[in-house]
Amino acid sequence: MDLAFERHTQQGWTILSVAGELDLHTSPQLAEALATAMDAGTPWVAVDMQQVSFMDSSSLGVIVASSERAREHGGGVAVACLQPAPMKVIALTGLDTVLTVVERVEDLPDR
Repeated sequence: MDLAFERHTQQGWTILSVAGELDLHTSPQLAEALATAMDAGTPWVAVDMQQVSFMDSSSLGVIVASSERAREHGGGVAVACLQPAPMKVIALTGLDTVLTVVERVEDLPDR
């Protein structure tokens, strides 16, 4: 299954809305979409995962790598609107203490 992406800006963030399942097959699409979002504007990118029902470690690795890249350029990556399964993956790995995690896109800090 392919992913669907929408991108807009809000509060100084580029919001990348993702729909689909994040797995080994789709993680390259996520990596490309995150890189494009960072290259197109602000180094601050929030991944809106409201329509993501599944996420595996390969996609989590993409988000972490993108976060590191963003930090190198004075920005960061946040995740928002997590469904229970993806939130569990992030919490089990302890990355909820490393990544900015917000319940709603509106909760992102202003940039």
